[in-house]
Amino acid sequence: MRLFVWMFALGVTGAVVALVLGALRAERRPPTLPRVEAEGAARRVISSDGVTLEFARPPRLILPTNASVVDLLDALVGPERIAALPEQAFRWSRLARDRAGYEKHPVFAQYEAETVLDLAPDLVIASAFNNPDTHARLRERGVAVLRLDVRNSLDDVMKALRMLGSLLGVEERAETVCAEIEARRERLCADAADLDGITAVSYSNVGSGGWSFGADSTIDEVFRLAGLRNAAARGGRTGSITMSFEQLVDLDPDLVVMGGDEGQSTSAEVLRGEAALDGLRARRRDAFVILPPELASTSSQEMLTAAEFLVGEVRRLREAGRIERRPGDGR
Repeated sequence: MRLFVWMFALGVTGAVVALVLGALRAERRPPTLPRVEAEGAARRVISSDGVTLEFARPPRLILPTNASVVDLLDALVGPERIAALPEQAFRWSRLARDRAGYEKHPVFAQYEAETVLDLAPDLVIASAFNNPDTHARLRERGVAVLRLDVRNSLDDVMKALRMLGSLLGVEERAETVCAEIEARRERLCADAADLDGITAVSYSNVGSGGWSFGADSTIDEVFRLAGLRNAAARGGRTGSITMSFEQLVDLDPDLVVMGGDEGQSTSAEVLRGEAALDGLRARRRDAFVILPPELASTSSQEMLTAAEFLVGEVRRLREAGRIERRPGDGR
């Protein structure tokens, strides 16, 4: 799977931020969704990295290598068909809120060939930022590894759900999940209609420089779903971008969105303590939104949950007088 995440939320260590941003830079080509052909029980799928996998019947036991894949599989098949969980799933996926059914599941810390071989899955679903050497070693040992790359949009997440539904033999379940997503999106669009014109910027700074995300990013999609405008996308900026204090003040968004735990964020502390940001409207009004890790890093259908959370927070800030809609402000 392509690195879906807009992990500005990882305001925990500079090393993690550097890892994520490095992976983002490594992916310059548009992602290609795997293609599935079904004939009776047999399945043939072309992985995002071009490798063809063939199954006499839909693979039963699946190993996800990251939190976003966990979200997809949990919606489609549930715990009984998931061989084990990456340990980050309990922080970065929906399981951070509800781990029912997974309390006794095996957990692995690193995506390594030996670990995967011991778990003996029928299928591994991996991502572009997982180690390709591990993919190769597992394939050499006869393990089916599907690399799943998805664009940064809810529409492409639904395409991925339908593709996995076909591959795993749960087509009807995939259609039900996608219909539920569509219904939630329609409700959210109606609910957020009056927020159009409010500008937002995602921001991460753990003391070594600021980062944001422009267009073609999952935060841009979350903002769009929430009826907000991504100020960092001005001028055609895309993907991960550096964000100096001066640039942030120049954008002067209505609110700044950051990641953190239990309402606490290292990035927010940096913004509150920096004298150069005295002119930043969002700081003067304390118009900061802190997203929990599982929403701040999501690149699955949980983008919709993040947008719903964000709409609620924006309404709270507006009712408190910390965000104002200025007539005619087309920023």
